[in-house]
Amino acid sequence: MTMSMYAPSPISQAKETCPKWSRIAATYALGFIDDKSKSAAVLTRILANRNEDEEIRTHAAEALGHMEEPKAISVMERILMAEDSAEVKKWCIYALSEFGNRKTQRFLRNLQLRIPLALWQTSCGWR
Repeated sequence: MTMSMYAPSPISQAKETCPKWSRIAATYALGFIDDKSKSAAVLTRILANRNEDEEIRTHAAEALGHMEEPKAISVMERILMAEDSAEVKKWCIYALSEFGNRKTQRFLRNLQLRIPLALWQTSCGWR
């Protein structure tokens, strides 16, 4: 069964019944599951869902960066080009910088010319 990227993830659906920190922990843990095909799909849906809690979305972006999940690249690029949370954007920059491939590096170089320096510096760990 294929799920739409925009369908609510199980973590999003748990919003009414689980405390926020439990949902954050579940999002974090998804980044360590061996079967990345399933966990990456859930994390990508969380990241793409603008109705999801900002902090949970940032954890999803970070996990996808560590996983170097190529299917998440287009979602992160869309977030960075749209009106979205600065914090989510920061973690998308971090995640894309983890990939290290030519496409993401070229995108980040072009993006660097368009976004505030402070956002870029904190995303890349610069002070």
